[in-house]
Amino acid sequence: MSILTLVPQSVMEGKDRKLLVEKLLMEIMEDYEKSMRRFVVRSILLKPDIKGLEDEEEAPLPSLPVGLDFSSAWHKSFTRAKSKILSKLHIVHSTMKSLLDFGYAALFDFLLVDFSSLRLKEPIDSESLKTDVSLSCSKAEKKILMTWYQRVINLFTQNEALNSVKLDQLDSFYNCVDVLMSNQNFQTVCSWLTGDTATLDAELPKHVLEWATSTLKKHIRGNLEGPKKYFEIYVEKYGWLVDETAQARVERFVAEEHSFDEYTALIDEFFTHTKEILSLPEVAYFPMVYLNSEDLKQGLASSANAFAKVLMDRIVANYREENEKICREFEAIKERALKVPETAEEMVETVAYINKVKDKDIKDLLLRIKKCSQQLLYFLDNFLFDPEDIALNATVQLWPKRIGPIFDEHDDVRAFSWFMVYFGLLDFSHYLSC
Repeated sequence: MSILTLVPQSVMEGKDRKLLVEKLLMEIMEDYEKSMRRFVVRSILLKPDIKGLEDEEEAPLPSLPVGLDFSSAWHKSFTRAKSKILSKLHIVHSTMKSLLDFGYAALFDFLLVDFSSLRLKEPIDSESLKTDVSLSCSKAEKKILMTWYQRVINLFTQNEALNSVKLDQLDSFYNCVDVLMSNQNFQTVCSWLTGDTATLDAELPKHVLEWATSTLKKHIRGNLEGPKKYFEIYVEKYGWLVDETAQARVERFVAEEHSFDEYTALIDEFFTHTKEILSLPEVAYFPMVYLNSEDLKQGLASSANAFAKVLMDRIVANYREENEKICREFEAIKERALKVPETAEEMVETVAYINKVKDKDIKDLLLRIKKCSQQLLYFLDNFLFDPEDIALNATVQLWPKRIGPIFDEHDDVRAFSWFMVYFGLLDFSHYLSC
C-alpha cells in the first residue's frame, strides 16, 4: 500500500487497475522471496571453522544478473512519453472522456430491439417480425438523434472542446471522434460544424460480416433440423399426392377396365389418406420456431379428395348410365306390351317377345337393378346425389313393381285382339281408328 501511494492517481485510473495492482504485488513478493533466499544462502553456506578444511577453496557466491541497469532515472522518460501521448493520442483528451462518459451512460443498456418482449408474444411469422424490428429500429434512431447525438453536438460547439489541440491535428482529432461515434451512421461532427454532409463510416469489416453470417447460418441450420425432419416425414408419406405420382396412377387406372369394387377400393384408399392427414397435429413446437401445419394438411387432404372425386365421378357416371339404360329397356317393354297389333303376325311376334321378356329379360333386368341397389348403398354413404339423380334412382327401384300391372294389361289387350280377330267383328284399321 505504501508503494501504491507513490503511484500517480492518473495512472491508477482505468478498468485494468486492479489487475495491474495484483501483478505488481506478485512481482514485489517474488523479488522479496528471492532476496530472502539469497540472504539465507549467503548466511548459511559459509566455510565452517573446522580443523582440516583450512586448505579448501571457497566458491564465489552467486552474483546478481549482469546487464540489467536500474540505476538510471525513469521519471523524465515517463514524463516525456506522457506528454507525447497527450499531444498525439486524442483518446485521452478531456473532451473525449466526456464523450465516452455520457455515451456510456446513454447507450450501455440501450436496446435497438427488445427481443424479450417479442418472446412474450405468440409465435409470429417472419414478415411480422421484420415489421416489428423495423419499427423498433426507427424509434431507437429518433431517440438517439434527440438525446445522445444532440449532447455530442453541444459538447463540440463549446470553445474548450478543442483545448490543447493544434490546428494541424484537427483532422486526426475529429477522426478520433468519428471512431468513437461510428456505432451509428450519423453525420460527422466536423461536417456538422462546417455545414458538410459527410457521415460516419459505420460499415462493418468484411471479416466481421463473414463471421456473423456463418455463425448465424450455423445456429439457424441447427435449429431448423427438427422442422426439416418433421417436413421430410410429410414428404415421405404424402409427397406422392402432389408430385404427379397420384395423378399418373389415377389416369392409368381410369384408362383401364376395372370393376365397381376395384374403383371403390381405390376411392376408399384416398379417403383413408384424407382422414389420416386431417388427424395429424396442427402445430409442432421446436426451440426456435413452431410449425402450423394447417395449410399443409388442408392442401394434402384436398389433393387426396380431388383424386377420389375423379374416380367417384367416373363410377357415378357409369351408375347413372346403367340406370338410364334400365329405364329405357323397361319403357321399350312397356311400349311393346301395350301396343295393339295391327296384324295376326304382329300379334304372334308380340306374344313371343313378351314370353321371352318374362322368361329371360326381366330376370336379367332384376339382377341389374339389384346390382345398382348394392352400388346405391355405397353412394348413399359417400356421395351426394342431385335431385335428377334421386328421381332416376327412384324410377329404377320402382320398375319391378310397375312391370307386373303392365303385363296384366298386355294380357287384356292380347285377349281382346284375339277375340276381335276370331269373330271378325272389327278389322284392325277400324279398331285402331276407334
